[in-house]
Amino acid sequence: MNRRIVGTAVLATVLTIASFAFAATSAQASPAPNPAGAPAEGCGVGARVVPAATVEAAEAKHPTDAASASTRLLAKAKNRNVKWLTNVTCEATTDSTPGGAVTNGTLTTNWAGYVVPVTSPNYVQAEWYAPSIAPSPAANSYSSSWVGLGGTTTSAGLFQAGLESDLLSSGRRSYFWYEILPTNPTSLKVTSITPSDGDDVGVAISYQGLSTYFTICDFNKSPSCANLAIPDAHVPGPTAEAIVERPTLPGGVLPVLANFGAVTFLSAYYNKTGNTGAAYKLSPNGTLNYMADTAKTTIMAYPTTPVTGSGGFSVSWLAPGP
Repeated sequence: MNRRIVGTAVLATVLTIASFAFAATSAQASPAPNPAGAPAEGCGVGARVVPAATVEAAEAKHPTDAASASTRLLAKAKNRNVKWLTNVTCEATTDSTPGGAVTNGTLTTNWAGYVVPVTSPNYVQAEWYAPSIAPSPAANSYSSSWVGLGGTTTSAGLFQAGLESDLLSSGRRSYFWYEILPTNPTSLKVTSITPSDGDDVGVAISYQGLSTYFTICDFNKSPSCANLAIPDAHVPGPTAEAIVERPTLPGGVLPVLANFGAVTFLSAYYNKTGNTGAAYKLSPNGTLNYMADTAKTTIMAYPTTPVTGSGGFSVSWLAPGP
């Protein structure tokens, strides 16, 4: 699933071709050897499970104003005595297709949240509660909440991870996923942790140069966390973001937006190469992005003002679209 921001005038097929053209023509360095750890089955070429201590050492380079290192997420995991998974499996998602990109800060047809323009971003994290999806007039409705680096351009790498929350004719569906574009044309579902409505979840992405660490936690499931190291030579695009999205379906179709009520991103921070001080809050530093229907006449979801002291904010549902 290509979760880049899209506008109504952008054709999914054109952007798919552009994405593959970029992958073929951009200059890339050779991927570095993977960190020590067991292979992560189905999670991408060279994906490995990384010990928590390895990720902690890397993320210690990203201090926040409230905790030592951007271990805000990892510190919570320690306090909860989480189970760090030593075996992690993934599988490709099958009901989505690449979309496209428009300029950050415009009214969009698939994103609602904060996007921060930043040179050389290398870290982003947030925590939130898995939404309980309310019934919709449509048989199937979709939503995804996530954090990422580089989501507003097709000319650089895109690193994202988060939570899918759908209401289908077959019932509710919720799963964690991660994505790197243009390396992987679809997002990969993390099958080792199964979230439920209301679970306290968190995601951190730490770009390490030729490898990226993805930390995914469900603080209500046992509780459990997974650390994945994914080798990739692409550099993240110049943004950091926390978003609620309606994902693109096959054929470039934007579906009905699931009624997620409100998603509140807490502990939402990002960092950039060269910063040795405190990490930055996504809000109020970011640009507000509003989600509208395909005609751009009705607001479907919108971000709120910052949550005091947390670096976070909420995204509220208004209408289903499309």
